[in-house]
Amino acid sequence: MEKRAGSTVVEAIGSHAVHISQPAAVADLIRQAAT
Repeated sequence: MEKRAGSTVVEAIGSHAVHISQPAAVADLIRQAAT
């Protein structure tokens, strides 16, 4: 589905609550997406 939408998929190692277990990785991904 991501190919049809023209999306880029990025994976971060962690549980389903990756924003709790890897907050720095999530923040970096958000920064990359915003630029």
